[in-house]
Amino acid sequence: ALQDVVDNNRLATYEELLQKLKEEEIDDVQFMELFIDAKRSVPLMKTYFTLLVDQLLSMRWLDRSDECTEAYKNFVIELSIVHKNFCSMTITKLVKLFIPTPAARNQWKVGVPEDGQRLQLASVHDLIMRLTNVIPMIFDVVLTQLRKHFPYHKKPTYEVTGYLYNVLQVTEYASIYCDELLDIVFHQLLQLDVNVPRSEIEESEYPDEDMMFDMSINGGEEEGAKEGEDERTTMKHPLAETLDCFMHMMFNFIERSIKEEGGQADRLFKIMFKQFETHVLPTHNTDHVQFLLFYFCSFKLSYAEHFISSLWKNVSNPNISPTVRQASVGYIASMLARAKFVPLSFLKTMLQELSQWVHGYIQRSDSMHHNQTLKAHLVFYSVCQAIFYVVAFRSKHLTANAKNLAFLQSLQLSSIVTCHLNPLRVCLPTVATAFAGITRAYQLAYCHTILERNARRKLATVYSNSSAQ
Repeated sequence: ALQDVVDNNRLATYEELLQKLKEEEIDDVQFMELFIDAKRSVPLMKTYFTLLVDQLLSMRWLDRSDECTEAYKNFVIELSIVHKNFCSMTITKLVKLFIPTPAARNQWKVGVPEDGQRLQLASVHDLIMRLTNVIPMIFDVVLTQLRKHFPYHKKPTYEVTGYLYNVLQVTEYASIYCDELLDIVFHQLLQLDVNVPRSEIEESEYPDEDMMFDMSINGGEEEGAKEGEDERTTMKHPLAETLDCFMHMMFNFIERSIKEEGGQADRLFKIMFKQFETHVLPTHNTDHVQFLLFYFCSFKLSYAEHFISSLWKNVSNPNISPTVRQASVGYIASMLARAKFVPLSFLKTMLQELSQWVHGYIQRSDSMHHNQTLKAHLVFYSVCQAIFYVVAFRSKHLTANAKNLAFLQSLQLSSIVTCHLNPLRVCLPTVATAFAGITRAYQLAYCHTILERNARRKLATVYSNSSAQ
């Protein structure tokens, strides 16, 4: 039919073929014959046969026999080699198959397909891998289409997580592009995170404040729950459910990479840390994404040390924006205070670094009479709060013996709290109060007088402002 159209310009024959392909449901035998013929006719499929190519690529092929799927793949590969202009259309059709259909929603559990779905998707991945092998540059098109067709974060959970499953599958046979693929993943995860504030999740999950209180008393564990239990409860908030499944899948992805041999985990950690710096650090109000890095760090001390040391380089670099420097020191404080896998020796080393930086800053600002406004010293105040927070939260370990107490004394905490920049005035009240209690108990610094003076000044400011109105 194509030769007839080319030789004799018989458009009626071409249109008849298109109509037949659209309307008639063909069996496997007819499907085989069609795609064997189509492969032979690939050289004839110029740009003016775009509608035909589109129709052939759109035909149902995943639920057919192995012979049929192979015939389809052979046609697609031949078409892509001979006519590069159809590569974008081809990849678009394949990537769209990564989005689970409503009919298949029950075949997905927390982003993992049942066997039938998994086998069908394996055929799609096999075809993309074979296309990449014969046309390496086609993967640029794959990346573009993967980013373009990632489901909107408000789409049903099975769509978002089903698509994520397929993007992560691509990393297995295209590991050279793991950085670009995870860039797509982090971008989408961040969209979810910032659109589901923790306060909204808590209101949806625990509408009764008394229930929240009861849970906190029980240590966050329900009666009968076992450590390491793999069961998960469906979240009431729809976006929170999607976020929960997304995070669950990423934790499993990290765990699988750790178990693999060949140093893949080290490479993946570097890639994920790069994504953390690119996406998470500059973004305000993320509550969940950062825990992917925290989890990764828990597997190997060198990961945690690299994570914290790299963030400290950000803090120490005045050429980096204050926002990123503040975020960096916040994550450092969280890791040092909360991560049980960070040894006390490394924690003390970092406290020493933080305090030395603060003392140097105080000396420079005192001698140069720097701007006294709060905004001019935001990074300084953030580092001070990090020190107060870590000392307060890890006080049990830092005051366990005379050697550790001597270390705390060497930090000269009293000089920090009594300096002219008055860091306690901008410190979170809970952190300041906890730090003051610890330092008074061990005679490291006397903060309560400063806290009371700051409170009086704040009260006086509020009173004067209200009187002026």
